[in-house]
Amino acid sequence: ILNTDKCHSVCFKRSMLHPSIEVLSDRGMEAITAAICMAQIELLERKGQYNEKHTSGKAPDQDLFIEQMHYCKAGLVYLEQSLGQKDAGSHEKLTNFLSCLYQKAELLAWRNSLTQKVVTFGAGTDCDNAPKEPATNDEMAPKTSSGPSSSPHTSDIEVAISSLQKCEDICLDNGLYLMLLMVGARYINLDLDHGHGTMIVSRAFQEIEKSKSTDDLSYARSIYDSLCDPSEMTFRISRSLIE
Repeated sequence: ILNTDKCHSVCFKRSMLHPSIEVLSDRGMEAITAAICMAQIELLERKGQYNEKHTSGKAPDQDLFIEQMHYCKAGLVYLEQSLGQKDAGSHEKLTNFLSCLYQKAELLAWRNSLTQKVVTFGAGTDCDNAPKEPATNDEMAPKTSSGPSSSPHTSDIEVAISSLQKCEDICLDNGLYLMLLMVGARYINLDLDHGHGTMIVSRAFQEIEKSKSTDDLSYARSIYDSLCDPSEMTFRISRSLIE
């Protein structure tokens, strides 16, 4: 819009044009940007699948994997800006913090998978220099009983599980059972821990049924069904990659 003559017709009184970066962060701007990176990764994945299907004998596209890795790294950097906040006391900040943890798990799973693919080419790339996720400062995060923080030598899968564990603890402490349901689905969809994921899903449904309306329960079921729909999932980590 800034490249057109309509630029000056924008309503500059809109509230989102003036808040500070900190406020925009609390409202989820980094999470939204990371989600856009995630969408780009999935679009490239579908492009690669289409090319392999319609071009017989063609080798996987190394450049495509590297481009996916760049989006993955960018998404993780955006998320860390929100995850490094000093507190998440308000509901708005807490919701954003949970969203970032939830997305971080999937991006780390993607990075683990993409790293495995790039290694098969036997050529070094700038993906080898991708920084490991820094540990989220426990003093900055909401007080939870989450597992151990990551270290420079912690694998992406271990950090992904740690992120979901922290998300799970916060949900239980604050009665956020719909988000808890989504965390359980993510454990299952990413093949991180099917048993634990199933247990979380079961507990979330029990709590929603006990404390919410029938409409809320129906909505939760529709959310879970959409998360488990194979047509909605463009990525599942195989157990062989985790091991």
